[in-house]
Amino acid sequence: MSKLHFLPIFFACYITVAVVFWKSWLDIIPLLTSLMFTCAFCVKNLQTMRWIVIVPNLLLVFYNILCRTYVSAVLGFIEVVVIVVAIMKFYKASKSLQNKIENTNSSELKNQE
Repeated sequence: MSKLHFLPIFFACYITVAVVFWKSWLDIIPLLTSLMFTCAFCVKNLQTMRWIVIVPNLLLVFYNILCRTYVSAVLGFIEVVVIVVAIMKFYKASKSLQNKIENTNSSELKNQE
């Protein structure tokens, strides 16, 4: 069974919890981040998932600043930095692998001639 079949169940749970514990309009930010994280983790491509996860993390940093929980805001910002470094690292590794494949293919073509 696909992971996507469970999305409406998770979304309903998140919305129910948000409604039950609603205090102010700020409470919509954690709801949105929960929905975004759930969607991001359903994506099969890890590179795409890393890009999608940046947005809810930044929203949580913003939320923590508004709620004056500065330690959580700093930790959330560090998470964003780690995600960006991971994206850059894997991009560099994939480019390196692609160059090795191209070099191998070009040397094989030269050997065939």
